[in-house]
Amino acid sequence: MGFSSRLTLSLGVCAVTALALPCVAQRADSGRVQGTRDRDSIFSPLDLPAASAWRLGSGAPGPEYWQQQVDYAIDAVLDAETSRLEAEMRITYHNNAPTSLGFLWIQLEQNLFRPDSDGTKSRTGGIMPAMREDFQGGYDLSYIRMRGKDMPYQVYDTLARVELPRPIKPGETIKFEIGYGFDMPPYLRRMGAQNVEQGRIFEYAQWFPHVCVYDDVYGWNTLPYLGSGEFYTNFGNYDVRLTVPRDHIVAATGELQNAYDVLTREQRDRIALARKSDETVIIRSAEEVGDPTSRPTGDGPLTWHFKAENVRTFAWASSEAFIWDGCNATVTEDDGTTRSVFCQSIYPAEATAWGPDVEAGGSS
Repeated sequence: MGFSSRLTLSLGVCAVTALALPCVAQRADSGRVQGTRDRDSIFSPLDLPAASAWRLGSGAPGPEYWQQQVDYAIDAVLDAETSRLEAEMRITYHNNAPTSLGFLWIQLEQNLFRPDSDGTKSRTGGIMPAMREDFQGGYDLSYIRMRGKDMPYQVYDTLARVELPRPIKPGETIKFEIGYGFDMPPYLRRMGAQNVEQGRIFEYAQWFPHVCVYDDVYGWNTLPYLGSGEFYTNFGNYDVRLTVPRDHIVAATGELQNAYDVLTREQRDRIALARKSDETVIIRSAEEVGDPTSRPTGDGPLTWHFKAENVRTFAWASSEAFIWDGCNATVTEDDGTTRSVFCQSIYPAEATAWGPDVEAGGSS
């Protein structure tokens, strides 16, 4: 297979941290207390839930297993000059649990970059040693509302508890909205901005407030974000519109819905070729970076529309410096059936040292 050996963007990073807030409530009836394992010994028994109809003793899902679903529709605007992102989000929460929920917990990872956050003050590994005390980061929440009415909420560092007008019953679905904005942190780890020779790269992960997981083991999983670790997130569907400068190329989770609006005819033709090719096909070459003809004619920003189904999160990157290539991969499933996967690489010119040069529309 002619996969590109260049550096590629890593999108869709999901993740969980290592300390729990003391205010864990609405616990599922699992008969356990979070964090009861003796952590002084690596030989202590694992802190596993008791077997139930929801979760078997093996840890596999039982006949009555359930998990929540959270869908997101997001409209975001990137101001590349100020490195500011403004967004409006519509959330659909499906309560598949056998219990009613009187409130929601929302994860606010961007609040890590506030000077007074627990992660900033602890300086514990990861990006924390490089944190700048003069950077005033974090979410600016303009509203959390349902049907036009504000929903009371309280922020606890990288978490927010949102009160519901009435409990969500088992099997019910609710919809609410969040408006927010934040400045891009001056770091590059999972997300951030980086200057390259032909422009600036913006990478966005952990970029939207999302509902914490409620499960049959712990109830609400309210683990604060301290700058390192992985995350536990809900599966859901994403409908995302990203407005960026016209000269930018965007890579994101899911499938692009409006190629005719944001790509040139040549680029659409090259994508069609790449989807059928076992060899790498260049969609936007190094020579075309900075060439106005490699972007649709007109003035003002463009809005890229992506959809993704049944995924754990959504990440994206945007830059005027991106070279773009792709190819087809045939994947064999466990049952012997095959399916085609469109593989793409998006990278700046600095990354071309990792692979051979390829002419636009050609193969390696």
